[in-house]
Amino acid sequence: MTMPAGIATVTLTGRYVHPDGTPFAGNVSFTTPDYVRIPGADTTAGGSVTVTLDVDGSFSVILIATDNDDARPTNFTYTVVETLTGVASRTYHIALPQATGTINLADIAPAAQSDGEFLLVAGPAGRTILNGTGAPTSGDGTNGDFWINTATWTIYGPKASGTWPAGHSLGSGGAVSSVNGQTGVVVLAVADISGAASTSSVTSAVSAATSTEISRADGKYLAKEGNLADLTDPATARTNLGVTPAAIGALTPAAADAAYAPLSKVDTGAWVFNVKAAAYGAAGDGKVRTDGAMTSGSAVLTCATSTPFTSADVGKKVMVKGAGATGVTTLTGTISTFTDSGHVTLSVNASTTVTNAVVMWATDDTTPIQNAINDAVTWAQANGGAARVFIPVSTGFYGIGGALVTGGTTKGNAQLTLPVIASTGRKVVLTIEGATNGAALQHWEQTVPQTAGSTLVSFGVHASVSAQNTSISANGNGCVIGGPAQPGGYGVAPGVFSNMLITLKGINILTAYSLYGLTYTAFDFSGVANAHVEDVAYGAAGVVPANDFASVNQFANGLSIGALLPANGNNDYIVVRNVTCHGGYTYALYATEHATVVDSRILYSWAGLCVVGLYFGSVGATHAIKASQISVEACTHNVMIVGVGSGGVGPFLDIDQLDTETSTPSFTDTTSGTGLAAALGTVKLTGLYTVANLTTGGKPTGLNIVDGQNPLGVRALTGATTVRLTDRYLLCATSSAFTATLQSAGNTSLKQVFRNTGANTLTLAAAGSETIDGSATKTVAAGASVTIVPSGGNWVTV
Repeated sequence: MTMPAGIATVTLTGRYVHPDGTPFAGNVSFTTPDYVRIPGADTTAGGSVTVTLDVDGSFSVILIATDNDDARPTNFTYTVVETLTGVASRTYHIALPQATGTINLADIAPAAQSDGEFLLVAGPAGRTILNGTGAPTSGDGTNGDFWINTATWTIYGPKASGTWPAGHSLGSGGAVSSVNGQTGVVVLAVADISGAASTSSVTSAVSAATSTEISRADGKYLAKEGNLADLTDPATARTNLGVTPAAIGALTPAAADAAYAPLSKVDTGAWVFNVKAAAYGAAGDGKVRTDGAMTSGSAVLTCATSTPFTSADVGKKVMVKGAGATGVTTLTGTISTFTDSGHVTLSVNASTTVTNAVVMWATDDTTPIQNAINDAVTWAQANGGAARVFIPVSTGFYGIGGALVTGGTTKGNAQLTLPVIASTGRKVVLTIEGATNGAALQHWEQTVPQTAGSTLVSFGVHASVSAQNTSISANGNGCVIGGPAQPGGYGVAPGVFSNMLITLKGINILTAYSLYGLTYTAFDFSGVANAHVEDVAYGAAGVVPANDFASVNQFANGLSIGALLPANGNNDYIVVRNVTCHGGYTYALYATEHATVVDSRILYSWAGLCVVGLYFGSVGATHAIKASQISVEACTHNVMIVGVGSGGVGPFLDIDQLDTETSTPSFTDTTSGTGLAAALGTVKLTGLYTVANLTTGGKPTGLNIVDGQNPLGVRALTGATTVRLTDRYLLCATSSAFTATLQSAGNTSLKQVFRNTGANTLTLAAAGSETIDGSATKTVAAGASVTIVPSGGNWVTV
């Protein structure tokens, strides 16, 4: 655009290359200190100009001269910010006087910062003091002025109404006329002061007063001399006061951190490792915006409304929901270039065009948190056997952008790894804890992912279904926090585990959203001996208003598991208390034997509570799983049985309340019916559901499913029907004869009582080729009752 007429400009050029001559990529910005007004050109200028380096690393830009004649202010400086790929950003100041014409940036030494100066404009005369060798005349001065006659040292004024008042003598030469009767230059001695007897008397009076004050100070302020009796010895004084170390005067931050271990911790002692302490330096600066826009094939990310970006964002991890490939959904990468507050360039191109997308970006805190975990375990092994990693609430969430660490000494597949602890030594008790309750559940009207409190956000997602399969087969489930996994030889028969009790408490873990269930697992403790998870939430970074969870069946394209507890054969300690699954997974929670689940909830996954009989070569389940209250909502399957327990029996599952809200409560398995048939225990359904649509996929089950809406299981029949899993007492009004078809007797726990309350025949028919007392059917006469129980895959009356 053409510069307005009347404005002096300077053409500024520049070029940036590496030591080998290859050009830099990046940009340079030039910013005025404030608005610059140029009245002669009827123009106000201000703000920033950003130029992008060309393929040669060069630029050229026309800028307003910093010394335009009528500018307000003039002689200001530009702030220069160099943002170049691969080097630290640099900021300095330059002046561009109009006489320069055209100049290269390399020729200009940075100037001291200046906001410019404003020229003073002469205003009306003010009051002043005039002088002369005579009295003032009416023509001298203005109203308010004073006049000194230097011949007689007489002062006149102030002048008022054009008239000077009478003068007042200042004495000879302006000096004091006399001191104690003496004139001229007076040098005072004691004898010169009326009433003073002698020099010695003055000295004596001063000494007496000083002595009295010292005695008063001694009595008042030195009563505590026991603390400070040796002030001449600073080291002993510090000891008396309890101030250490002795060299505190020279204490540096590093020395303070070493001398005062709690400064590196949170509020306790050496066993607490604060990830934000200077020794680790986690940033916790993650941000979320909902106005992201990208075009397919372009790496430019725009947030035009919120304009949240700064040059400090270069190098941070970033994800843009919806801009990834089909099914992968979320685009993940790094911010490589800062253009302005509304635009940055990413390290990857978008695969899908998006607007109003959720954007999340943060400093990668993987290394600081991993270092804290490693130090905590090392300390625990060398000291009391236990340690805590503390994740405080920060200005934002903590970004976890590190690559999956596979195999090696940690034997797993995790971004944050848990060291392997030998089973022959003392168990290590490791706690990873946030500052508040982390189990907060996102609201269904919430437009941003739930990131309150101590939140870790993973920027990891598998590139495809095949990539996910390969990763799991080779190294176990890719996860945010994980111990050793099955491919590493842990959590498999005959029962090899890392000898650790891992506790997660008060944290929230989010993983990158994927429509096909390709996101990472929040935590995988399958190869760890014990686990305690309390006040924790985890989920994919989706939101309900964006319809991210409207088609949970699509999550079944992948194999993502939200969380895995220690595999069957574990060390008999698994506690899950007040845990929330936000959703976004193929399988929300893999619960294993010995697990106790208390007051927890699962949302928006293909399969909710997944009860493990056998998984990935683990020991077959022989012990039970107990849940007091667990809600499973908006999942295709409320309960899924994974594999079959030891010897074809189990897993064992008891749920006091399985709370749900669905028209089709569903129980299923991963083994075409054998898992459901082998599963044993009692599950009580509660909530709003349609019991008539309760399904096991047509497979028999050993679970005793109780209808919480009708806990006695009493049902009235008036015509032909199929008996439900929740039926216990059936009152059959045979106004005309009809047949009731039974559920399969194969490994079922049903006991059912039929009473014919009508006047006609009731016929009971076994399913398929099964029998009732050896026959395919059994008749119940009018007014009669019959009780049947399963036995050996058939029904018998008792």
